[in-house]
Amino acid sequence: MQDLIEKVFTDPTFVWVGLILVVLITLAVFKKLFKLVMI
Repeated sequence: MQDLIEKVFTDPTFVWVGLILVVLITLAVFKKLFKLVMI
């Protein structure tokens, strides 16, 4: 399990995919919050 985690974090493609997913999720959450605030 530890080896898998290290492999994921050292592989640049996995790191980029993770970063993109995090950015997309945060943007989606912010849009929902923004709509709630605007109403």
